[in-house]
Amino acid sequence: MGHLLVLRISRIAILILAGMVVYLALRSYHRGDGKVMLYLSAGFSLIALGALTSGLLFELLHLE
Repeated sequence: MGHLLVLRISRIAILILAGMVVYLALRSYHRGDGKVMLYLSAGFSLIALGALTSGLLFELLHLE
């Protein structure tokens, strides 16, 4: 049960940190005109989406 708790906490941390990076990158993109920040936010959005998808598949469908 202990390793499952660590897995859940790490996925939540990944979602929170990726969400913060996406928010800050989008805010920076809107301030300036740097396309790099838009690409950064898109990349971290994909990372967050992957973590969310794998977490849902693991928890709801019991896939490993």
